[in-house]
Amino acid sequence: MTGWSAPGAAYTLTAHQAMDETEQIQKLWESCTPGEQMEIIYCLAAQARAQMRLSGITHLDLKVDGQVDHPATYTYQELRARPSVKRVTTLECISNDVGGHYISTGEWTGFSLPELLTEAGVRPSTSLMEMHAVDGYTESLPISVAMHPDNMLVYDLNGAPLPQVHGYPLRLIVPGRFGMKNVKWINEIKLIDTDFNGYWEQRGWSQEAIVTTMSRIDVPEYGAHVSLGQPALLGGIAFSGDRGISKVEVSADDGQTWMVADLQPPLSPLTWVYWTKHWTPQKLGSASIVVRAWDGTGTVQTGTYADPLPSGATGYDRITVTVVKGNDLATPAATSSSNRPGSQANSSAWKPGGLPPPDSPDGGATP
Repeated sequence: MTGWSAPGAAYTLTAHQAMDETEQIQKLWESCTPGEQMEIIYCLAAQARAQMRLSGITHLDLKVDGQVDHPATYTYQELRARPSVKRVTTLECISNDVGGHYISTGEWTGFSLPELLTEAGVRPSTSLMEMHAVDGYTESLPISVAMHPDNMLVYDLNGAPLPQVHGYPLRLIVPGRFGMKNVKWINEIKLIDTDFNGYWEQRGWSQEAIVTTMSRIDVPEYGAHVSLGQPALLGGIAFSGDRGISKVEVSADDGQTWMVADLQPPLSPLTWVYWTKHWTPQKLGSASIVVRAWDGTGTVQTGTYADPLPSGATGYDRITVTVVKGNDLATPAATSSSNRPGSQANSSAWKPGGLPPPDSPDGGATP
């Protein structure tokens, strides 16, 4: 992928028990991820970095060719001069695990992809839009998907030019598809009438890469202590690509009973949603917190666990907390969200803002 970048890591929403609840909620509702905190995943890291050092990527021309009536090459200045569009979207890496943090939200500024394709005069025989990036990454989309009005080619992130690691000078944003389809450093769009498998498809990952419905628990931390008989704040995010989130439920008894969570209005129909719920523990000891979400069509998130390969992870996120008497509230120092079972943070190769495993499929594609 174009230097395969996965959507930036969202804030790691760790709420220590000593933290005031208002502060917990404020941190939970930091809706846009600062560019420098967005996660980056490289699939062709060494090659991409080498090319960047040689070229500096101070400019980039975009070629549109193939099955079109009006092939053209656009300079960076010409692309920035096009009528601009701003859109807030969430990007998630297809290699994100259940409860993982390879996901982030940002405000993108750019221009309409369908309008550019319409100007090119896409021929009726066209079936796919093939994409190339300066680091050699390749991807494709069905032309019917490429023409969706939400799709953009972008040059700014959160009001500033794209950081180079997130695609400067130009990247693609395709809401509803995992990061691998959101090509960074894009320099050619070719319309074709034949089959085409991109970098990650050739390695067994999904051709469609449609975002699966996910939900995550960020408050409290895995292994935290909560006080018997006192309201405890539960909270996190839910996301289902361009389908939206209609409901989130959370359980404090490992899914035997469920409570409907409160939802914070999303920044746009294309972003994650923040959920919260107050729970008052009535019994001392271990408690299993589980969350599930419904997308905007009313379809519930599947509870069946599946690995990220080939189509994205599925299953409910769950954490364990310990209910204690008030004077035993201190959270054990050894427990934190980084020890959460199955979390990418549990790997020595991952740290917030760092580089996840280099073979993750989300590179020239997500922030």
